[in-house]
Amino acid sequence: MKKYLLFALVAFLAVTSASAQMRIRMGKNSPIEKLGRAEIAIANLYVDSVDENKLVEDAIRGMLEKLDPHSSYTTAKETQAMNESLNGSFDGIGVQFNMVDDSLLVIQPVVNGPSEKVGIIAGDRIVAVNDTAIAGVKMSKEEIMKRLRGPKGTIVNLTVVRRGIKDKLSFRVKRDKIPVTTMDAAYMIRLLDERFRLNIGIPEMERYAAKLGADCAFFITADPSYAEGIGDVLMPADVPGAGLGGYYLAVVKPSVAVSTRDAYAAIVPKTPAKCCRDIVRQPIETWKDELVNDFEAPIFAMHPELAAIKQSLYDTGAVYAAMSGSGSALFGIFREQPTGLEKEFEGMFCQVMKL
Repeated sequence: MKKYLLFALVAFLAVTSASAQMRIRMGKNSPIEKLGRAEIAIANLYVDSVDENKLVEDAIRGMLEKLDPHSSYTTAKETQAMNESLNGSFDGIGVQFNMVDDSLLVIQPVVNGPSEKVGIIAGDRIVAVNDTAIAGVKMSKEEIMKRLRGPKGTIVNLTVVRRGIKDKLSFRVKRDKIPVTTMDAAYMIRLLDERFRLNIGIPEMERYAAKLGADCAFFITADPSYAEGIGDVLMPADVPGAGLGGYYLAVVKPSVAVSTRDAYAAIVPKTPAKCCRDIVRQPIETWKDELVNDFEAPIFAMHPELAAIKQSLYDTGAVYAAMSGSGSALFGIFREQPTGLEKEFEGMFCQVMKL
């Protein structure tokens, strides 16, 4: 997973999308020149010495606070801490959040993460961590994140204010490893575009997404596509006829964690015997022997239980089954609606849908 900064993304998208129209006044009495004179005067004429870096950062915060409740500023140190939390995986409670009116607002809990499992929902405000108030006390984001994060398996007690409920709610959350995926990043780009009415457009969002992760651009629309390059050059999939309409798709995700770094280190790229575009035009019964995910061989060697899941999908009637990417989700395509999969894959995420 490539490094990216979700918390800085709003400003990044807004500025770059408007760059062609941006004007900067640098002359006498311009806003920038006026701010510079004010900083020089304070630094040289104020009765006490001042921290000029903090003075400038406080000025930036003041400007953003006057715009709207959703805009905020983070220092380089705070942003680095946030970025570390979003790099691949980390141990924590599993929420995406922003600081609004000096309180932690949950934007979205991580699906199947520790917070979602205990009932925390989007819109909740976390006001205390282990009986220590974090709302209304001007606590830094860095300090709040330190309190929320912790080793996997440790317990944190959260006090939550929920809209429409008079009394505060208490949750006991068991920290766990929180994966950060390119899909999350793509959905965040779309959310920001819609929420702030940036009107970026699909092609531009795909270009931004490609900078965050090789396959991130795909999830902007998530339409069936062929991908070339590093996964950022997308072309519509041309499945003939009705395609897979009427078939059933089953997705199974065990608790196995596959390291993306290890997966790419183990794979040996090679030219396929037949182009996948030609294979998908064939009857689906032929896919089993010809449409191959090259990650499967090394990953199945590391995690034999994943190979067993794939075989079980075939045993329960799938006409085609494969690992979805570099692991560890697998899927099976069925002609008829499968039954008994929840029992077959007990303890795992298992979802069936009609295509």
